[in-house]
Parts: sequence; structure tokens; C-alpha cells
Amino acid sequence: MKTSRPSRSEPPEVLSTHRDKEHAIDVLIPNFADLGAQRVAINAANGLFERGYRVRFVVNERCGPFDRYLNSEIEVLVLDERIAKIPKLRVLLRILAYVRSVPRDRRSTLISFAPIMNVNVIIAGLLRPRARSVIQEHAFQSVALADRSSHSWLFEVLYRTFLVRLYHRADLFLTIAEAIRKDFVESFGLKYDRTHVIANPVDIERIGALASESPHDFEFLAGRKYLIGIGRLEAQKNFHRLIRIFARVAGRHDAVDLVILGKGELHDSLQKLVHDLGLHGRVHLLGFKPNPYAFLSRSTLFCLSSDWEGLPQVIAEAMICGTPVVSHACKSGPDEMIHDYKTGRLVPYDDESAFADAVLDLLSDDGQRRSIGEQAREWSLDAYSMRRFIDSYEEVIHNLHRS
Repeated sequence: MKTSRPSRSEPPEVLSTHRDKEHAIDVLIPNFADLGAQRVAINAANGLFERGYRVRFVVNERCGPFDRYLNSEIEVLVLDERIAKIPKLRVLLRILAYVRSVPRDRRSTLISFAPIMNVNVIIAGLLRPRARSVIQEHAFQSVALADRSSHSWLFEVLYRTFLVRLYHRADLFLTIAEAIRKDFVESFGLKYDRTHVIANPVDIERIGALASESPHDFEFLAGRKYLIGIGRLEAQKNFHRLIRIFARVAGRHDAVDLVILGKGELHDSLQKLVHDLGLHGRVHLLGFKPNPYAFLSRSTLFCLSSDWEGLPQVIAEAMICGTPVVSHACKSGPDEMIHDYKTGRLVPYDDESAFADAVLDLLSDDGQRRSIGEQAREWSLDAYSMRRFIDSYEEVIHNLHRS
């Protein structure tokens, strides 16, 4: 299956006009958990702070290991430290505490990096005339809402009847892929001219440094090839599918193993499937690893088998590591990142036979595999650079306050 090269607009030009960097920028995320959204929020806060903006980082609670990645000079506002401990009123009290913290007389840009913080930002933007609200969703929501392993029917009803109505009051809706933007316009009625796409960045220097470290608790053996999958062990990521695909590959290639990094509720179910398919010793469920790049950079291929995605960060990280990617064309993201046979292999959604054939093709062709890895790395170094990411946020901030 061949596709056109993924389109990506040129980075916005640095404006020659003077930017007012005295106005406040709030970056909101629930906590410092080791999740992708937290990492992106921290990258945005650090990057804008380094360019001279007054940045404040707002969390519900100060917990999680990613705290150490935030620039120590950035102010951190912890909402739970400002409210009474009344569990049933906690959400409302957090919103009120945040609104009170936003200055009335200062130009502000309030940027949420998680759906749970979108309400805080919208209400504060409505009540503070000099504030502009920027909210985000990174999931392909019309598909995600129908996934009962992720959301109940009650959540779907509340989301469609309440939250989406509130989203219409935001100054700007951001997302990370054109397919998601189109979904929110067509499925939820957001106005196209009040939506915008900014792809998440990849911390290229950090990944390079971590990729050079030796992996712990696992040995990559000479003479063997390794497929790798990374993500939470939950239904959306569908590692059951990846294990079934690997069974097809393993039946035709003796010297290949599958490594899966991640933890979650489906670990035992996946382990049972490995046993049932007779793959013991060739599929390695290694759990969560604080440095997945040491494993990713030593793997032969990265494989993505999710039911749906937003814009899968792990594909960009694999590209940076020079590890060729095989993915099926799930909603959404992979088809905006992968130019088939050039920056990876993209196969039809849920076609396990085609996926296995693509894997076997690359395993048997060192030259093609090397070429794909090199082209993907070159493309991703620009497409997911921190410079492009922060340029895009500066452009958004400027345009929101231009009027």
C-alpha cells in the first residue's frame, strides 16, 4: 500500500515585530506523571521560558517523577495546596482556585495540555478579559468515545452534551494531527478557523544520549533480530494483535524475537497468548523501562499495532533512533508520519498478514531497512524539532493577542 509523502507545513517565520513577553503564560497539566502529555507540557514551558516569556506551570498535585525535567526557575502553582480537602467538591474548588490565580489586569495565555484541565482554562478565559484560552485534545475522539474499554457510555453522553459545548467557548483548540482536527470539526462542530495543529516535539539530544546507554536486565544477542513494541498494556494498544503478527513472522524466521515494553492490566492475558501460541522464550514482556531508547535503538524494527492513536510519539522516537517503523494505518497519525517504503512501512489497518509480510520483507533486506531508517531519521529531525515546536507556540500566542 503506497501513500503520498506526509505533508507538514513550513515552520512559521520568526516575527520581526516586537512581542510582548511580559504577559503571563500558564501551562496546565494534572501532575508530573511519567506520561507523554506531561513531557510535552514541560517541553513547552521550558522552551517558552528560555525565549523570555513569563511562564507559570500549573498542576492539580505535585506528584510524579517528571518534576525534575521542569526548569527550576519556573514558578509551579499547585491547585490542591489552595483548596479545602472536600473530595466531592475537589474539581469545582480547583477551577475556582485557578480562576482566582489568573491576573485581571495582565495579558495572559492559558494553555491546557490535558482534557481534564481544559475546563479550568476555558472558564478562566471567560472570566478574565485579558486572558486567552488554548485547549487541547490529542485523541481521535469520535473513535475513542466509542471504545468501551476506555470510556463508558455515560462519559460519552456527558462529553458530547456538556464538554464539547464548553469547547466552543475556547479561543483556540489545538491538536497534533490533521486527522484529529478534521474529526473535531466534522464530529463535534468546532469551527475550523479556531483550530490549529502543532505536532509534539521530540527531545532529540536527550533521546540520543539515552539511546547510547546499555539496556538493563536484557541482552540483545548477536545473530538475532528483534521487533519491539512500546506502550501501555491496554486494549487500545492491542499487543494481542502484535503477538499474533509475530507468530506469523516467527513461523517463517527462526532468528527473530519480540520485545514489548510497558505495564498494564493485560499483562497476564498477553502472557497467556504467548504460551498458547508456543512463543515462550521468543516474546519478552519486560514491563516499564525508564529508558526505552536503549532498547529501541538496538531493535531491528519498531512495530505499532494500536486500534487508534493521536499522533504516536513513539513512532517519532523510533525514527530519531534510526529504527525502521512498521505500522498499520490506524486512526490517526501513522499516515501523517510514514511515507511508505521511504520513512517506514504502512500497511492496511487490521491486516495481520500484510503486516507480517512487511516485517519479513524488511528483516530479509538489510539495504532497504538501512535506507528507511536513514530517511526517517532525517525527516523527523526537522519535523519534530524543539525549534519548530516553540516557533509554532510563539506564533499562536502572537496571533491570539494581535487583535
